[in-house]
Amino acid sequence: MKHKIKSSRISFIGNYFLGISLLFLMFIANLTLNLPTIINYFFLIIVILLFLEPEGIIVYKSYNLDSDHISEIKGVFVKRMTAIPYRAIADHRLKKGIIGRILNYGDVIITGPKIQIKIKGVRTPERLYKEIEKKVANVITPTTPSLL
Repeated sequence: MKHKIKSSRISFIGNYFLGISLLFLMFIANLTLNLPTIINYFFLIIVILLFLEPEGIIVYKSYNLDSDHISEIKGVFVKRMTAIPYRAIADHRLKKGIIGRILNYGDVIITGPKIQIKIKGVRTPERLYKEIEKKVANVITPTTPSLL
């Protein structure tokens, strides 16, 4: 069973707030100072980048929870996958900031032997964390037959 995960747009609330504030500031500055056109274009480019960054990250990165491993897929045209089997997970953590606690989003960080996968800005991260915890606990370790 494959479970696909993407970052949530709500986790980019800082980008949206900053972009709207910059637009408002640009509007007020134009009314009072009559800024040159080149400065207006510069601010407009920054605002566009602030609004497009979340979309780029959402399209560029995705995560899969499979039955035997968790994977991070990066890329649009050429995909690059990094996977950690559940049996090789050394640590998994949940990280939520103040705004993340209010708006219910956070990061789930999975550490393997040599790599780390950070699922950034996921909605209801506790549910994902518990699902990974359950899969790690359910991994059947091979038992060696006793010689007795």
